[in-house]
Amino acid sequence: MSDQTALTPLIRTPVLVVLSVMVAGAVAGLGRAPLFEEGGPVEMASAVGLLALAIVALSVRGRAWGWAVPVMLLLLAAREFDLDKSLLSDGMLKLRFYTGNAPPVEKAMGAVVIGLILATFANLLRRGLRPWLSALRAAAPWAVWLGVGLLAVVVAKSLDGIGRKLAPLGLELTEQSGRAFGALEETLELLFVLALVAAMQTWLKKGSP
Repeated sequence: MSDQTALTPLIRTPVLVVLSVMVAGAVAGLGRAPLFEEGGPVEMASAVGLLALAIVALSVRGRAWGWAVPVMLLLLAAREFDLDKSLLSDGMLKLRFYTGNAPPVEKAMGAVVIGLILATFANLLRRGLRPWLSALRAAAPWAVWLGVGLLAVVVAKSLDGIGRKLAPLGLELTEQSGRAFGALEETLELLFVLALVAAMQTWLKKGSP
């Protein structure tokens, strides 16, 4: 077996590893909040799933995807754990954080994180976009699963704060509709993580694309 595809014993069955962690995360969230609420079982499963995926990605010797994949997974996990908000006085991903009265040190920390996000995203596009599109045209399972995951997360992010987005149009959501959209958002984010699990598993099983 080549060094590129050699796996450590930890990740010979990454699906079982990640799914077990996700189940544990969901159980941990049972007493914290309702099923689809912030900090609830679904969100916790997504967050710990991303963290477990990052560890799996780091555990592949000679990984063809470089540093950007595990770093992006860690950044996404941090976002799901709301670290972008809880570590500073406001959310570092919001423009008002930099234009407002946040301490300069916090603004500098946020700028460093934003720079890391942009650098990671640029690296993923440069190294991974063409191989992914080529594999997608060939209907490679890992590429299809990745496409499903990306579609799910794009739709989920479009639903984030949908009541606030619709308000300027004169549309007001009922409380029940707001909860339904919130549940759909959390479900799609969970689907995103599960699709990434499937993509990584099929990629590792087949080897480098």
